[in-house]
Amino acid sequence: MNLSNDLPVPTHRLLIRRCAVSTWIGAYAHERHQPTTLMFDIDIDVDARRAAATDRIGDTLCYAEIVEDLRRHLADQSHHLLERLSEVVAERILHRHAACRVRVVVVKIGILPGVDEVGVEIERFHPFKAAPLQSVAIDRPEQAPSS
Repeated sequence: MNLSNDLPVPTHRLLIRRCAVSTWIGAYAHERHQPTTLMFDIDIDVDARRAAATDRIGDTLCYAEIVEDLRRHLADQSHHLLERLSEVVAERILHRHAACRVRVVVVKIGILPGVDEVGVEIERFHPFKAAPLQSVAIDRPEQAPSS
């Protein structure tokens, strides 16, 4: 079977929903007097064929590690715009967590009268993760050679 290098890597989409993160953000001075809690929805596309085959957590991404990294990183950050903050989050996930694609939705809750939330949604791709299909080796017991 001849696989073309143009074929996309099969992916699994990992989902993180309604993730609360506290950070310093705001375009106006009155918004920057205290941290703001933002809500994130994040989709992370990864090649998780090994994890699917082995059923081992060490072969996939750990949701808790991603969330903790995001919270720790943004606690020390200050941004004026959600547009910039969403780019920072997408870049970090793409480069630190072996993702080939990430979608980030970030919202501020209750900042405008009569509006539940306002926010930004972006989708970014890792240019080097779109590699050709590769076989996944599964640990199997060795068999005696045939005579």
